[in-house]
Amino acid sequence: PGALMSMLGISYLNEIVPSGDVTKPSKILSKLRSYIIGALKQKDEWESQRDGMDMSIVSLNTKTKQCFWAGANSPLWIVRADQLKGKPHAIPEVEEIKPNPFPVAVHVFMGEFTNHEVMLNSGDKLYMFSDGFPDQFGGSKGKKYNMYKAFKKLIAQTSILPMKEQGRALEDTFDNWVDCDGINYEQIDDVTVLGIMV
Repeated sequence: PGALMSMLGISYLNEIVPSGDVTKPSKILSKLRSYIIGALKQKDEWESQRDGMDMSIVSLNTKTKQCFWAGANSPLWIVRADQLKGKPHAIPEVEEIKPNPFPVAVHVFMGEFTNHEVMLNSGDKLYMFSDGFPDQFGGSKGKKYNMYKAFKKLIAQTSILPMKEQGRALEDTFDNWVDCDGINYEQIDDVTVLGIMV
C-alpha cells in the first residue's frame, strides 16, 4: 500500500504543482487529498479503504526568506542559526511546527490543512522526514529509535555540522542502529530525511 500511495502522490503532485494554479502548501495538500480519495474511491464509511499519506510540503522564497509550510501528520523542525553564534559546542533547540492531525486521505476528521507562514534568516535549517527513521527497530534492546527523544536529539546535535556531514552522520547512526551487537534488524520502512539550509 505504501508504494502505491507514493506513486499516486508523486503522479498527482507532478500534475498539481507545475500548473502554477495552486501554490500554497495547504491548498496543494487539499487538492492532493481530493485526487487520492477519487482515485481510491474512498468513502466516509468505517468499512471503506482508509489508506493515506503523511506529508510535509514547504514553499520557500529564497530572496525574502519567507517560508510557507503545511503538514499532514508530519511536522516541520527548524534549527535557528542565531542559536549557534558564539557557542561552538552548544546543542541548539529544535523549533517544531505541528502538522494537522490527519492524513492526505479519507479520515474521521477532515478539516482544512493549515498554511503556516514562518520568517527565516540566513543559516536557518529546515527538516522534514518520513517516519521510517524514528520507527526503525534496532539498538541493544531491539526497540524503535523514538521520534521525540532520540531522533529530535540527533537532529539537534548534528545540526551544527555542514549539511553533507550531517547527512553522513544520520546515515551512520541509522546503520549502527539496525546492525547492533551482531544483530541485523530488517529495515521496516522507507527512510527519508530532508534538510534545507536557508
